[in-house]
Amino acid sequence: MNSDPQLQAATKRLPVSAILFGILAGLVGVAVGLGFGIALGSVLAAAFHVSPMEGGAGYFAVAIALMVALVVTPASILLTLYWRGVRKIWLFIGLITVCLAIFAMASAGFGLWYMAQPHILNTNGSTPQLEFEIKPPDGQSVESLTGVEGSSIPIGT
Repeated sequence: MNSDPQLQAATKRLPVSAILFGILAGLVGVAVGLGFGIALGSVLAAAFHVSPMEGGAGYFAVAIALMVALVVTPASILLTLYWRGVRKIWLFIGLITVCLAIFAMASAGFGLWYMAQPHILNTNGSTPQLEFEIKPPDGQSVESLTGVEGSSIPIGT
C-alpha cells in the first residue's frame, strides 16, 4: 500500500475516472456541438440570406458548427469534471489532460486509417518497369539455353 499522504491527496484531486468521464463528455460534446451548430448555421444562413451558390450557405453552416463545437466541447468537459468532484487548478489540468487524450485518440485513429490506405509508389514519376526472371524448364541448366532467343520460346509452356 502507498502511505505517502501527499501522493494520495494528489490522486484524489484528479481521479482517473473523472478523466475517463471527461473524455466521454468531450466526444459527446463534439457530436452535439457539431449537430446543433449545423442546424443553427442552416437557420442563420437562411435568415441572413447567405447565397447557396457555390456552397456559400454550406460553408457558413460549417463555420457556425465549428464555432459552436469549440464552445460546447470544453464546457461539457468542464461540467463533467466538476460533477466528478474536481476543483480549483485541477479543473484546468483535467481539461488539458482530457483534450490531449482526445487529440491522441483522434491522431491514432487517423494514423491507423492512413496506414490502411493503398499508397502510390511513385507519384508523378515515370511508369514502373516490370522486372521478371526467366527460369529454365525442369531438368535443364541455364548454360544449355545460351542460343535461345526470347521470341522463339512459346508462351505458356
